[in-house]
Amino acid sequence: MEVAKKLDPGAHGTKHFSRQFGERLGCVRYRLDRSPQLRLTTVEITAAEKPWLETPRPSANPHPNRLLTVKIGYQETRLRQRVKSSGGQWLPDKKFWRLPMRKIMELGLEKRIVNGN
Repeated sequence: MEVAKKLDPGAHGTKHFSRQFGERLGCVRYRLDRSPQLRLTTVEITAAEKPWLETPRPSANPHPNRLLTVKIGYQETRLRQRVKSSGGQWLPDKKFWRLPMRKIMELGLEKRIVNGN
């Protein structure tokens, strides 16, 4: 099936759906199904709405050897030592530690990953 037209709410051809769905209407699409020669009309509506707060996350599945940075507090001397003995590299200009994703997972530091790696 191919999309013949995509119309935003308020455009000619969407009035009926605008009355039916109101503010929930996202768009109206006219699709063509070539084999039985049908024109289908589909509507996109908003089903739910809730606040969204962006939380910084690393990419979904970074490669185990990908170098990422983690934040470790100055007072966390034991943890800093574990990171250092695992091959972690201190970045003095950023005040973060850099080490491979597999080491971060081994040490359980996933929640300390800093965005912008």
